[in-house]
Amino acid sequence: ILKTLIIAISSLVLALGVIVTAAFVTEHRPGDVEIVVPACEVAGTAPLHVGEAFTLVSWNVQYGAGRNHKFFYDGGDAVHVPREDVDQTVSGIGAALADAAPDLVLLQEIDRGSKRTHDVDMLTPWASAAKTPCTATATYHRVPFVPKPFMNPLGRVDMHLGILSRAPLSGTRRLQ
Repeated sequence: ILKTLIIAISSLVLALGVIVTAAFVTEHRPGDVEIVVPACEVAGTAPLHVGEAFTLVSWNVQYGAGRNHKFFYDGGDAVHVPREDVDQTVSGIGAALADAAPDLVLLQEIDRGSKRTHDVDMLTPWASAAKTPCTATATYHRVPFVPKPFMNPLGRVDMHLGILSRAPLSGTRRLQ
């Protein structure tokens, strides 16, 4: 009877957890078109002109996780990235951007305050390293709390698409 009681209580706690999670934790669901307001830190930034050559970098940075881990959603055990690995990856990507000296950078999977990467906002150091005073980002995966895996939950995820630019940005938007 004790085993049945433990199973019943465990099932009740699990059901309650699912109900509370569904009721209070909502995922960000952007519309089909999301207007993105760019930020430009330097007034008078020179625009690009039609026919002018420019350097473009496009990079899926895989949320700064680095290459040293196999994560739980890929069949591995890792949940969070160790802080030193986040710092090393952010620094390495920054160095590569500085070396490339791009006029325009298109980034995918930028973590901006996610628990898995220690709340690091990766946009700022990369914009600084690339010497791109204009930025625009749009969230494409934001969840206040991911309860999996159970014993070491992923927590908050805030992942963005981003544009870094030496030239002013206008009319930026995210299309679903």
